[in-house]
Amino acid sequence: MTEVFIKYNPYTVTTVFEINGEEMDKNSEFYLKQDNVRLQEWIEPMGQQWEGFYKELYDYLNSSEPIRIIFKGTIMDFEDLKDAYNKDKENIKFKSVDFEYIENQNKNNKLEVLKDKFQELENGPIDDLRDPKIRESFEKALSSEFEVVVMAPMSSGKSTLINAILGTDLLPAYNEATTATITRIKDIDGSDGFTVSCAFSDGQQFVDNEPATTQLIDELNRTADKEKNIDCINIQGDIPNIPSDKVNIVFVDTPGGNNSQDRKHKEVMKRAINDENKGMILFVFNYTQLGTDDCDTILSMAASAIRNSTTGKQARDRFIFVCNKMDAQDPEKEPYENALESVKKHLKEKGIEEPNLFLTCADLCKLIRMERSGEEMSESDEDRLDGYLKPFNRKTRRLFQYASIPETKKAEYEQIVEEIAETGEKRSHEVAEINSGIPALEDAIKLYIEKYAEAIKIKTLHDAFMKRVEELDMKAKSEQKWASSTQEYENMRKELEEKKIAFEEDKNRQIFKKKIDAIEADYSKVYEVVDEMTQRLTDITAQYDLKEELEYEDAKEQYDSLAKEVMELGKKTQDKLEIAFDEGVYKECKSIFEKYQQYIKEIDRKGLLNIGDYNFKKTEEFSTLNKFESQVGYIINADNAYSENGLYMHEREEHYKVKKSGIFSAIKRFFGFSGGWLEKTKKKTMVEIKSLIKDAIANTILAIQENVDEEVKCAKTRERRLKDDARAKLDNIDDMVRNEYEKIQETTKNQEELKAKVEKNKKDMEWLRQFIDEMATLLEV
Repeated sequence: MTEVFIKYNPYTVTTVFEINGEEMDKNSEFYLKQDNVRLQEWIEPMGQQWEGFYKELYDYLNSSEPIRIIFKGTIMDFEDLKDAYNKDKENIKFKSVDFEYIENQNKNNKLEVLKDKFQELENGPIDDLRDPKIRESFEKALSSEFEVVVMAPMSSGKSTLINAILGTDLLPAYNEATTATITRIKDIDGSDGFTVSCAFSDGQQFVDNEPATTQLIDELNRTADKEKNIDCINIQGDIPNIPSDKVNIVFVDTPGGNNSQDRKHKEVMKRAINDENKGMILFVFNYTQLGTDDCDTILSMAASAIRNSTTGKQARDRFIFVCNKMDAQDPEKEPYENALESVKKHLKEKGIEEPNLFLTCADLCKLIRMERSGEEMSESDEDRLDGYLKPFNRKTRRLFQYASIPETKKAEYEQIVEEIAETGEKRSHEVAEINSGIPALEDAIKLYIEKYAEAIKIKTLHDAFMKRVEELDMKAKSEQKWASSTQEYENMRKELEEKKIAFEEDKNRQIFKKKIDAIEADYSKVYEVVDEMTQRLTDITAQYDLKEELEYEDAKEQYDSLAKEVMELGKKTQDKLEIAFDEGVYKECKSIFEKYQQYIKEIDRKGLLNIGDYNFKKTEEFSTLNKFESQVGYIINADNAYSENGLYMHEREEHYKVKKSGIFSAIKRFFGFSGGWLEKTKKKTMVEIKSLIKDAIANTILAIQENVDEEVKCAKTRERRLKDDARAKLDNIDDMVRNEYEKIQETTKNQEELKAKVEKNKKDMEWLRQFIDEMATLLEV
């Protein structure tokens, strides 16, 4: 049996592999592909370049003999490693795979550790480490927010669900659109109640830190809906069941596609879905909403974001799908298992595999928590709570059993509810709260924060000052080595001259510039969507039996019906266009960044990024150059060009007769004499409906084509700028390498001077290395 030892530290994103007690070759293709990459990215396949941990390990070992994996790290990462095996067990070629977990003993508060060590750094003896830029980076990372963006179609119970998590009836929740603008709710542990602030779009403060009430928030939303002059409502307070001691959590309540009055809202939603590092997406719907346009639009965007992600399992974990209002489902008529499978099937059809799915009754949980906190409740609230308690104390209503949380957590809940059930209690508030599914949902949020958000924040804080610390240490060690003997000094000077020449003769940068130039985004999918809409518009028009002209009221009815249908089509086309741009353009733009990264790997493979142990990749300048803004955002304006036009209207006189009153008039009419009728004239407003609709459709098609042509033009401009940026970065990397060569050459031009410098800095370097060792120990797993 082959023993594979894995030590993975999520706080520094470092992995150690040992095979039968010997460290794996760090120059091997296997090691290089996962070096400095999060475990959730390398355990599963990622395109053609990486076929997943178990397949790559099999190729490396070139043996199907049984293996034993010993893992040291966090329990959550260990569970992911096992899940990846169980998911693809049938295709794994090892005869057997056993797992052993070495528990993490270092459970200190790493955020507090980093704060203390940063203060120690600033008070230390090395002037280079008191750089204001380092403090600025550290403070920025420390104050960064972790967002949980809540999205939903109307009537899903979104506001009620957020209220349940807040533990108070704060956000207005009616059977109508109640969220007209973005609402951000920041968790401030220990706060006394919630406060609200918001400003007008011009920056003038409208409400400043006032006590938050449902009535005030409702008023702000109505003002935003009516005046379109409030971009965001900011609320802060203590969210009791989600601690904020490790990350600054903000729940973002979005208006949603079906009642958003501002395209900026949809762009916020789209940006949140596509931004892998920003936070979580919590999508709320009820069982009957599956398959509706508003529901499917968000699901399509989510599927596209997961499909195009570079973060592996994390891309799936950050999306949580909540099927709310499960109190409306009768588990005797339709078991929850069936509902769950039905939802999973629909999500799979939309391209979402292995969803993190939760069944909830948010209203029940909200009412229980309101009563517990002593909040005033209406008679309707009390009656609803009373109606919930008995059914949600039954085994058939244990919604937590269907939640995407660890089995150990489900077992904890199971034990609690069973112990209370054994007492004979039939209306337990605690059991009903657990069975509502909301605590399980909160567990999933906390688990994600612990697994990803906290680890990412710790690494960001760590890197904020350790990049510079490690660069100084690397430089000091290299200088010490070069000064230690004449042979070491001469070897270094020889290597320096050889690499300077090799770098200038290297043709790779020109090759990679050509590769970047050759990348072409695919706009064909975009125009396919336009062609599809053009055809659909023609088909829709053909459904109507259009007369040349109609009276105004009849024409308006026909016109409004057609306009409504075309508007719906325009909305669907807007979504399709955005996806077409994402998949046909954004994807290719990412490959520009990938080519840039390949160039760096290529010159590194040739040894041109180091002189001895002095590695340019560990310098602060390289870290800055390695950042690359590859994401390109698009907003497609597919509004149609409908409007009633007076040019298609005209007045027409209509002559008609009415009966004259009286017996003699009746006799005249009977015998056919004149004088029995009264001649009259009336005017009608007629609409040339056929011409109106024909021209309106033509204008709509023209407007969409013009909008898309303009957007394609803008996209191509962005694409060109991205290529220019990549080419410029290639030149910047080249300049950086040349500068490093020159700095080393200047620093080491005289060995005696180098020896004196090393001797002078010896005390500082001892302090620095001790600092690095302490940091490594404190962040150990």
